[in-house]
Amino acid sequence: MRRQLLVSGVFITVIIAGLWLATQGMPARSYLSVDEVIQSQPSGEISLGARVLSSAKRGGTLRLEVGDESGSAGAVLVLEYSGTQRVSFGPGVTVIARGSLRQDGVFVVTEFVTKGARKAGSTEPFAG
Repeated sequence: MRRQLLVSGVFITVIIAGLWLATQGMPARSYLSVDEVIQSQPSGEISLGARVLSSAKRGGTLRLEVGDESGSAGAVLVLEYSGTQRVSFGPGVTVIARGSLRQDGVFVVTEFVTKGARKAGSTEPFAG
């Protein structure tokens, strides 16, 4: 009985160690920073992680100025979103935005997820 428990314990430990090792090569995030988007000018749909610097709504379009999540001074990117706005995007809110970069340098958002917003339940993704 003790031997079976020992063998089971070793087996479980090996599985856990294998899973941990398998995740070590995975990227820490699945989105690009503002600097990465500006430098690489990617085409097609991507995900962007950024911190809101300012926001304004004009004629049904939300326009955000965002910078890198770290809050360090640097590149600023303009995001535009025409979908339903369920949360507030005030300064300091971190967003993960899915969309594409237009030729004029504006990032057109199709979906947002907020991190650290000031409203309960605001980590809910929403699409336009």
